[in-house]
Amino acid sequence: MDTITGTLSDIRFSRNGFLIGLLEDGESVLGNMSEPVIGQTYRLAGDWVDDPKWGKQFKFQRYTAEPPRDQEGVYRYLVRVAKWVGPSVGRQIIKTFGDDALDVLKTDPQQAADLIKGLTLTRAQEISRNLLANQDREAAAVELETMLGGMHLPKHCITTLIETYHSDAPARVRQAPYTSLMDIRGIGFTLADRVAVSETVGYDRDGMERRCAATLYVLEEAAAGAGHTWLPGEKLITEVQELIGFPPGPDVRVRLIEDEKIRVRDGMIALAKLADDERDVAAFIRQALTTEGQA
Repeated sequence: MDTITGTLSDIRFSRNGFLIGLLEDGESVLGNMSEPVIGQTYRLAGDWVDDPKWGKQFKFQRYTAEPPRDQEGVYRYLVRVAKWVGPSVGRQIIKTFGDDALDVLKTDPQQAADLIKGLTLTRAQEISRNLLANQDREAAAVELETMLGGMHLPKHCITTLIETYHSDAPARVRQAPYTSLMDIRGIGFTLADRVAVSETVGYDRDGMERRCAATLYVLEEAAAGAGHTWLPGEKLITEVQELIGFPPGPDVRVRLIEDEKIRVRDGMIALAKLADDERDVAAFIRQALTTEGQA
């Protein structure tokens, strides 16, 4: 695997977390990148490929965002990325703060507002927030690429996670892989489960969280597929066993009842929301029939 470093100068295509871009030295690169930023320098790890139509391209599997290292690079980065920073303000910032420009803008907006003509405190504070947020999102995206790479998830997965959870996305996936991933189009239980039991997330294969997630999934599928709100307890146990190789166990039932996730009645089990909706509809019908009979 080769490694190259370059500054992104043009985005030829970017959709669902997939990028085809051009570096300043003219090299064409392609791979999964959730939020590409023109003017940002990236360290890319991957392999060179020869495309019959586009020629030599660098296909990367991993990337890290590199902070601009020289003043010209910092200037270009600020003008492209930071709101309220045009060429004039950008040159002032570089002239005033030199190599410390990014650090000052991120950590001391008051100083930036005091010394840069045309930059109010409100604008300086917004620039600070944006630069820090961009830094955090980049770090989160790289962490997600490391966590989820090679698991054959949809290309838009990392982009969606960043848009939904921002810089908290990696922590969210670790804490709740099933709920965070199964809300994403194209990801069902099987893919989410693959992430959950991977080395990077580390759920126990026979652990409580996995058995709870499998139990809820089986109940959801029974309701969505066959229209069964209530499932016999023995059938639920069998289907969970077939799905993950372990039965749910009494501790899962207790946990899900306490968490108000399921209802149990005469050996039958249902998702709490569906059971409550069914009860409410039945009560409404009874009330309607009673009212009609009294009319």
